[in-house]
Amino acid sequence: MQDAARASTSRSRRSPRVTRVLQLLLALWIGFSVWLLGFRTDGGPGPVLPDTAQQFSLDLEVVATFDHDVVYAVEQRARPAYRIFSLDPSTGSVDTVYTVPEDAIIYGIALSDDRGSLAVVYSPDFSKPGNGLWVLDLESGDFEQVSEVTPEIYLTEPEWSPDGESVFATRIDRTGESEVLDIASVSVDEGVVTSAVVDGIGPLSTEDGLYFLTVDGDKARRSVGLMTADGHVDELAVGDGALDLDHLVNGIDGVTLRVAGIEAEDNSVITVGEPAEAHGNHDVPSTWWEVVGNAGDEVSEPTGVDPIIVYDASSRSGPIVYATLEGLSMADGDTRVDLIESRAIRFVAS
Repeated sequence: MQDAARASTSRSRRSPRVTRVLQLLLALWIGFSVWLLGFRTDGGPGPVLPDTAQQFSLDLEVVATFDHDVVYAVEQRARPAYRIFSLDPSTGSVDTVYTVPEDAIIYGIALSDDRGSLAVVYSPDFSKPGNGLWVLDLESGDFEQVSEVTPEIYLTEPEWSPDGESVFATRIDRTGESEVLDIASVSVDEGVVTSAVVDGIGPLSTEDGLYFLTVDGDKARRSVGLMTADGHVDELAVGDGALDLDHLVNGIDGVTLRVAGIEAEDNSVITVGEPAEAHGNHDVPSTWWEVVGNAGDEVSEPTGVDPIIVYDASSRSGPIVYATLEGLSMADGDTRVDLIESRAIRFVAS
């Protein structure tokens, strides 16, 4: 009887520890479920979120400073540490601006020109395929839905229009047998979604018009397109045309452009729709290229910044801010400064 009593007491003493372990396992399982949705490669359609090998990470660490306005990023760690945060690069100060609710998932963010709002492509339920557009007011914290979540249709790579009345985004339509790609425009006031550019992804809205990455029959991106206000489309070459392109951002002076280029290997193409290669192969280092001039008279050359794996990038006619395998970095000229060490940063906006 005494042995039984001691055994019972021992089990009672262990129960809080066992409970904590079970809670941890449950949290990991929920996080793993998100991984399955956004990152799995089971031979079906490719993932919409950046493909990363490690989904769980220790707290981020600020390791350097940089003279730049506040930037925003998504840190996708095991819940509840899944958030949008702000970083003041000049001081290294980091603050949470939005904690992602249980079961919700973010597919991309963009900062408005007045720096007052974030466009967030988002779903409140990661278990259901598809997403919509929300807007986060950075002053009040209000998070308002703009467009409906549409099953099997994803919006990614959001980009505000210069007038702030709409948000452009890459649209991935998986409602049919074959995946369809285009750039959609979402009215912020009415939530109406319309097609802006067919066979294009990665919008960059400027006063010159809407720049984008052209998508060929194999879904590779070999050039930059420009749609002007009258609907005319020009095509700008990058390098010798052998690069697959990703992450189109503003140039230093608002006239040039910069784009990440990935060297294709063994005559293969890196496509949006293939497993583990949504919006570029994120397991392959990218080189930043600068493009100057108009169609037929453009000049493109590497910037000199060391190649690195890039998940997302943003620029406001200044340094490039980008999320990498190792954290958050900025590139100014041919120099890269690593500001944050973390393996959980997915999206950035500046």
